[in-house]
Amino acid sequence: MDSLKSMPRGFDPGHPAARYLKMKGYGMKAPMADLQVQKADALDHLVALFKAARPVADFLNE
Repeated sequence: MDSLKSMPRGFDPGHPAARYLKMKGYGMKAPMADLQVQKADALDHLVALFKAARPVADFLNE
C-alpha cells in the first residue's frame, strides 16, 4: 500500500500512529460465500456489511 513520505500537516512526526497516519488508503473486507451471493437477499446482506463498516470509515476520514 502506498504511503506518504512525510506526516500530514498538523501531526507530530513522532506520533505513535505515524505509520497509519501516512497511509494513502485503507480497506475492509468480509467473507461472503458463493452461495450467499446467489441468494435473493444478497443485496440486503451487502447493505448490512457496508452499514457495519461505515463507523470505521467515518472515524478514519475525520
